Formats: sequence, C-alpha cells, structure tokens
Amino acid sequence: EFNGAKENSYNYIFTQEERCAVIIAEGILSSRIQNFDSLSERFQVSRNTIFLDMKLVQKKLKDFDIILEYNQAAGYQILGAEMNKRSIFLYYLSILWPLVEEGILDYLSWDTVRGHLCKLHSIENALEVHYRGGILEKLAVLLSFSENVLTWDEVRHTDESLFVLDTEYIRKTRVYEEICAQYPEWTEGEKIYIGIQLLGARLD
Repeated sequence: EFNGAKENSYNYIFTQEERCAVIIAEGILSSRIQNFDSLSERFQVSRNTIFLDMKLVQKKLKDFDIILEYNQAAGYQILGAEMNKRSIFLYYLSILWPLVEEGILDYLSWDTVRGHLCKLHSIENALEVHYRGGILEKLAVLLSFSENVLTWDEVRHTDESLFVLDTEYIRKTRVYEEICAQYPEWTEGEKIYIGIQLLGARLD
C-alpha cells in the first residue's frame, strides 16, 4: 500500500484531470509520489501517459507555489509549506469527492479515516451541532493522509487572512476544548488547525 492507498488497478476509467487530482491528493501530504510503474498499473494507462500527467501535475502545483522535484534517490517529492499543502489537498479532494462517495476511491473504508471520523463525530455530538455533509469526512481523510505534524510556529506564521477566525479566539472556544479532549497528545498547531476547519465550516 502507498500511504493507505491500494496499488491495484481500479475498475473505473479516470480522466486525466481525475488522475492528476488523485496523484496530487495522495502525494502532497506525504511529500512523495508513487513511481511511474505503480501509477501506470493503478490507472491502467501507459507510462507515457503518466509522464504527461506528471507534467500537468507539476504545472498545477507551481500555480500554488508548490514545487514538484525529482531526484534519483527519492523519486518525485513535493516541497512547500504544510498549511499550503493542506489547502491544496482539500481543494483536490473536493474534486474527487463524488468518486469517494461512490467507493471508487475507498478512503472512507480505511481504519485510520474511521478512527478520525469517530473522534470528529464525538466533537460534533458534544457541541450539539450538525456539520454539513462531507465536512467531517473530508477532514478525517486529510488527517489520515497527513504524515507531517503541524507545529504551532507553522500555523502562527501563516497569513491569518487565510483564516476565518483569529487563532487566539479559537483557543477560547468550546470547539477547541472538545478537540483537546479527543486529541490530547496532538501538537498545538494540529489542534488549532482542526479548530480553524470546524469553526469555519457550515452547519445544517
């Protein structure tokens, strides 16, 4: 498996845009991308097609100030700020979400995703609110894919114009209190990040 993603081929024909979205979503938070042979087998396309896909992936990431770099020892790596990577992940996950809901991309069946979703639903129940469909599921998938711990410094040095709410305000909320109860061992940066997502999310 690659970061939880199955390497066997899909019973589905992906468009180039969908392939690129999968490559970005499955690689950006681990900072690495599967090799051409694995991608070719998964998507049932030629290596040349994957090569063209990677050119497009590189262009898409460059538009977000993220670098796709190749070296012989490590293969393709994605370099950039963690907060920026998470925003890009959520953008491409939203594009892929119909495929996730249909089970073509089986992220929601992963044990790690289910574990995070259980914690997020516990927060939701404690707050006596109901988040709009897909919000908690997408956040659970993001937390499962992420291999880099988000530090407080990374959050603090992010342009706060990107945030719906001030980080100091988040610490004083009931949402933050419930996040701490569910994720007591997590870094301050991770807790604030979840708080940003939940407080900025739409409720039913």
